[in-house]
Amino acid sequence: NVRGQLMTRLVRKLMRTKFANLDVDLVVRVARACVDEGSLDEARKLAQRGLKADPKHLGAAILLAEVLRKQRLPRRAIKVTDDFVRRRSAELLTVRAAAFCDISDWDNAEKFVRRALAIDKADASPDTLQVMARVVSARSREAA
Repeated sequence: NVRGQLMTRLVRKLMRTKFANLDVDLVVRVARACVDEGSLDEARKLAQRGLKADPKHLGAAILLAEVLRKQRLPRRAIKVTDDFVRRRSAELLTVRAAAFCDISDWDNAEKFVRRALAIDKADASPDTLQVMARVVSARSREAA
C-alpha cells in the first residue's frame, strides 16, 4: 500500500539523518505512527535514535518505554524512564508504573501511579486509571 511505502521511506530517511539535523519531535510522531501500524521494531529504532539525539526528550523516552513494554521488555522500559522520574509527567510515570506492574513489583507500581494521579488529579488518563486498577487488584489478591 502507498501509505506503508511512504512510511518505510520516511523511516529510512530519518534513520540516515545526522543527529545535528534531526527533528526529534518529527521522529517521535513517525515512531508513534509506526506503533499504530504495528511496526514495533521500526518504532523502537526511531525512538532510540530520537533519544540518542536528544537524551532529555521526554516524548521519545515515553514512546520508547511504551514500545519496550509492548515487546515484553518491562525492565528495559523502566531503565529508559529512570532519568525522567523527576519530571512532572503523568504519562511517563504511568508507563513506568505499568512496567513495574508487568514484573509484579506492586510497591513501585503503586508509588509511581500515585504520583501520576497526583499530577493529573481530576483528569487522570484511562491508562493511569487502568494501571491503578491493576495495582488495587494485585493488592487485594495479596491480602486474601
